[in-house]
Order: sequence, then structure tokens, then C-alpha cells
Amino acid sequence: MAGPLSVGGVESFKPITGLKETGSLSGPGAGSSAPFGEVLTQALERADSRVVDAHQAVDDLVSGKPVSSHDVMIRVEEAHLALQWTIQLRNRALEAYQEIMRMPL
Repeated sequence: MAGPLSVGGVESFKPITGLKETGSLSGPGAGSSAPFGEVLTQALERADSRVVDAHQAVDDLVSGKPVSSHDVMIRVEEAHLALQWTIQLRNRALEAYQEIMRMPL
């Protein structure tokens, strides 16, 4: 039954790319070969690219290009989650900095 609220098959979804297995950790920083700053920069660049993709999808939808509104909403939600993650990362880094500053000398 193909109605307005029908859901397509699973094969229509694109697989998530860019993920890699991290391996098991045995101690602080174990398994990480890149410096923290580099990892942070790459993560922020990925979050920024999600936002740029979402803006492009919205622009395409508004301009009348043949774009699925479902795909646009997925990209917008991915961008929203990436921004929320970035905010939480900033908050945690700020809390860690404040905790270090409160340590007695």
C-alpha cells in the first residue's frame, strides 16, 4: 500500500560513511595516534560540513530544485545534532579548564 505516510524499504537509505573502528582502550589516550588538537579540529570540520550541507539542501528546496523534503529534514537534523555535540564539547572543555584553574598550587 503506497499512501502518503508509507515508508520505503531499508535499501533506499544511504550507509553512514566516515566511521572507523577505534579498537579497545586500555588506558588514558590508548589507541589514539593523533594529537587531541588534530582530532578536535577534524571533528569541528565535520560538524561544519554538516551545517553547510544542510544550508545547501534548504537552498535547493526553496529554489524549487527536485529535492526530497525528507532528505532536507535529515540533513537539517544531522546539522542540529552536530552543533549540539560541538556545544557539549565546548562545555566539557570549559569545565575542565575551570577545574584546573581551581586546583591549589
